Amino acid sequence: MILVTGATGLVGTYLLAELIEHQSTPIRALFRNISKLEETKHVFAEYITKTNQKAFEDIEWLVGDITDISSLEKSFEGITEVYHVAGCVSFQSKDVSTLGKVNREGTANMVNMALNFGVEKFCYVSSIAVLNKNPSQSNFTEESHWDPELKNSIYAISKYGGEMEVWRGMEEARIRIYVSVCVAC
Repeated sequence: MILVTGATGLVGTYLLAELIEHQSTPIRALFRNISKLEETKHVFAEYITKTNQKAFEDIEWLVGDITDISSLEKSFEGITEVYHVAGCVSFQSKDVSTLGKVNREGTANMVNMALNFGVEKFCYVSSIAVLNKNPSQSNFTEESHWDPELKNSIYAISKYGGEMEVWRGMEEARIRIYVSVCVAC
């Protein structure tokens, strides 16, 4: 079974659509807010699955929060693949605590649960904000190194912290972990 976090967000909604179209594996999707779930249902009905009206109902929707370990335990039962898309986006200094809790600690929780439950594949969606901003370079890729000496946003710092948790998980286990960079985030 596949687990998707951040399933009611922009990236998560379209990821679900792709998984439904190209996978036969059952999908469990986490959501926190019932109004966002209704918005996602509307997007599916109007734009994504006109030929497959049942697709939204085929997903096992589960209330969950990546910052709440007890809600994650049920979420991980029977899971072999994780697509961790959930995150918090803000550039406001008042949100620094929330950014750290969601983007770093929440990702640490996801990695730890994946390790504990023997997940075979873990895909983490990061952000273009964590790519090197060295002005002497004109092209930036996933191979570019993070420079903590440069001025980085609090959002970028929190997502970089999440990436470090994923790298830690890779060192602790032999699960295949993929770090994806989302250029829209």
